[in-house]
Amino acid sequence: MTGVKFTHVPFRGGAQAVVEVLARRIDFMVDPPLSMIEHVRSGKFRALAVTTAKRVPSFPDTPTVAEAAVPGFEASAWFGLIGPRRMPDDIVQRLNAICASVLADSSVREKLKGLRRRGAALSPKEITDLIAADIKRWNEVVDKANIERI
Repeated sequence: MTGVKFTHVPFRGGAQAVVEVLARRIDFMVDPPLSMIEHVRSGKFRALAVTTAKRVPSFPDTPTVAEAAVPGFEASAWFGLIGPRRMPDDIVQRLNAICASVLADSSVREKLKGLRRRGAALSPKEITDLIAADIKRWNEVVDKANIERI
């Protein structure tokens, strides 16, 4: 959205990136708050911005990227339960109902809150629409930035 160029340095996980930032071999990282919250609290890291549309409870004083510099910016991670293309609809509905029930449980919600996560049960159509929107959105980003697809 800004035309700024960065070099992507791939790691097998956030822990490796944390080590590299702490060692000052890379300048910054983008990862879910859980992987870096203790480093921010200890002062070893400085939270510059969060990529979500709204501020996150783990970093209430940290602005969003949209607030800080790039209006309209949002990039958030989500997790979903995905099955094979031809999974029978009755199984899809049953799994969806079970997931919704688990996410509605107060003890699960508290556990997620403790992990600085939020849970939301989407319908099969909502998750399908979310995936389609993300594919469209990120394809546009890749095209605009001339990123090579491999």
